[in-house]
Amino acid sequence: MTMTELEKRQEAVDRAQAELNQLQAEHRAAEHAAIDNPGDREAILAAAHLEVYIKAAEKVLQSATEAFTAEQARLSSPEAAKDLKELDKLNKQMEKTKGELIETLIAVNERFDALEATYKEAKGIAKRYSQTPYTWEGDYLRMIRNQVQKWQRMRYSWLRHKEIMASKRLGAKPVKIENTPERRKMLKERYHKVGE
Repeated sequence: MTMTELEKRQEAVDRAQAELNQLQAEHRAAEHAAIDNPGDREAILAAAHLEVYIKAAEKVLQSATEAFTAEQARLSSPEAAKDLKELDKLNKQMEKTKGELIETLIAVNERFDALEATYKEAKGIAKRYSQTPYTWEGDYLRMIRNQVQKWQRMRYSWLRHKEIMASKRLGAKPVKIENTPERRKMLKERYHKVGE
């Protein structure tokens, strides 16, 4: 799941605060070392460097906090409320349209099934009298039929997968199977049958 801008800004504030806390702890330790050994120039320089780092970290934290506050204000503005209401409306509209498209594709698939059944029946009758039945596959209808069937199989597979994953049964765990040429051939034969 993608992070929202507010979550990113909150994470930046948290990181800056953690960095500042770590630098302050290191600075306290360096100060104690410098106080314990007043002649140790390296300890004194380390404490001075850490002091500069702390000032920089405080500025980073202040900047991150300001950005977080600005994002909070933007999200709580009346304009944002209006935009989010519009977004909800558009999402509901898209969901409804998607449902209608799915119903339409299912109906188209059923119509193709009926057409193929009629064609098989006509083919049987035509064969008895040495005639040829009307060929319905023109105008790229066979390609459309194949794509609709492919979509129907993928949708069924996706719905079945969701059902299995939701069922918490021990036997419903996905199994990692090695992808061998024999397995690919078997899957191709099983799932790529056209017109049946």
